[in-house]
Amino acid sequence: MTVLPIVGRELAVASRRSATYWLRFWVAAGAVAIFFVPFLNSRNSITEMGQALFIVLGSGMLGFSMLAGVFLTADCLSAEKREGTLGLLFLTDLKGYDVVLGKMAANSLQAFFGLLAVFPVLGLPLLTGGLSGGEFWRTILVLTVTMYFSLSVGMLVSAASRKGRQAMGGTLAAILLLSGVILPQLWQLLLRMNHLVRLDFLLWPSPVYAYMKGFDSSYSTPYGRRFFWHAMTTIFALASACILAASILLPRSWQKSAAADPNLERPRFQFLSGARGWRRPRLENMNPFFWLALGDRSGQSAMNLILILLGVLWAAMVVFLWDSRNLQFIFFPAFALHFTVKILIATESGRRFYQDRQSGALELLLATPLPARAIVAGQRAALWKRFKPALWLISVANVVTFAVVFERVVLEASGTIPASEYISMVEVFFGGVVMLWLDAGALISLGMWKGLKAGKYPRSVFATWGQVVLPPWLAIVLFALIAPRISDDALIFLFAFWCGIGMAIDLAAIARADGKLTTTLRSVVSEGCEG
Repeated sequence: MTVLPIVGRELAVASRRSATYWLRFWVAAGAVAIFFVPFLNSRNSITEMGQALFIVLGSGMLGFSMLAGVFLTADCLSAEKREGTLGLLFLTDLKGYDVVLGKMAANSLQAFFGLLAVFPVLGLPLLTGGLSGGEFWRTILVLTVTMYFSLSVGMLVSAASRKGRQAMGGTLAAILLLSGVILPQLWQLLLRMNHLVRLDFLLWPSPVYAYMKGFDSSYSTPYGRRFFWHAMTTIFALASACILAASILLPRSWQKSAAADPNLERPRFQFLSGARGWRRPRLENMNPFFWLALGDRSGQSAMNLILILLGVLWAAMVVFLWDSRNLQFIFFPAFALHFTVKILIATESGRRFYQDRQSGALELLLATPLPARAIVAGQRAALWKRFKPALWLISVANVVTFAVVFERVVLEASGTIPASEYISMVEVFFGGVVMLWLDAGALISLGMWKGLKAGKYPRSVFATWGQVVLPPWLAIVLFALIAPRISDDALIFLFAFWCGIGMAIDLAAIARADGKLTTTLRSVVSEGCEG
């Protein structure tokens, strides 16, 4: 009897797919370019540059590993449930773990190969000095276990969900809660409130904590080794528990259909989704597609819950830390709000076009007198209406955070601060508000276009988010590495450069996606999906 037959089949298929090898090549080539480009104009020593680049590449791959489950495995089982194909697998003698591990391999194999391609590049600082072998291997272990953890959480949430929106939002919420932001910030808040109690176990599920503890500066301390292995054991145990739970849950959950159990379609948190007491406005002279999209409000509770938890955490941090010197902990929940809402917009923006195209509803709609431009405008207006409240609240949070930080900095500077520092803070907080709205517009337009052409929707979400959000941050990191020393004036230019690059990318993405949507919508719908 073949052990794990679906996994074996996926490995055999991947070995014959040219994209598997090209992905590893381009990921490795990009990592090598990121590693060697800063050496061209830098005046820093090779040892310092090697260590800095190792931290940059390691941090970037850690973020990718933490988000892998949201984009790759969160909707793999729930999509099979919606299509009614999951039951065919259980007509055979396959077990729950066969299906779970097989779907996990099918949807994450290329991402794992991309992670493997970066490992040799991460080893280059060993040759330049400034990095020990222990730091390298501990970082490799953290990245591998983190990806396993993220993919496992995605599989568990997908096994328990039917809607793609719920699955991706629930996976993101679980990762933020356990490892990304909420528990570490809660630890800091409790430490601030009670200095006598240190609830360090709240940090153990965090891959960021394990990553930081893996460096010699922390690992060589009296308790550093213990903290690192506590964190690694906790993360691996949580991941394995998620796989076990998904294997037990899946054979039972796939049989529950929406038609058999109407409660499955009822929002679990009606006060969060807004389903209770909400009435769609009358059509009258409204755009018909906008009116239709307004009624699609189910499955938003997980997404709203994420923003509410982060907002409450940010407010608590402002209240308890505004008079302390640990202002950096106020930045984390504020940044997490920006980061999370952009992922949610990317997740939601192309979903309706993707589903309507798969079901054939969009092709039927285009047979009516309703023009393609009105369909695109209606979907865009519905998305803006859905996310504008969150965008306004995050903008207000930016302004309040600026006021708190500015007041504290002025108090510490005895009433006066340098003009360069003031300009930098204005660029960060108010430039962040401008970037938030522009990024939202770009994610909406580009997401609709990517979703319309997508063969697999989670991949289109990752492509949308990566094309809009990642380039400005990559540019600012490379600039910081190339610059020999970042003075106050250089810092002002750095933030302005970040805003300029981001605005240019957003405006170009909006113009390009809107033009393609309005001119080629009919032809794209009549063609086959991308693979």
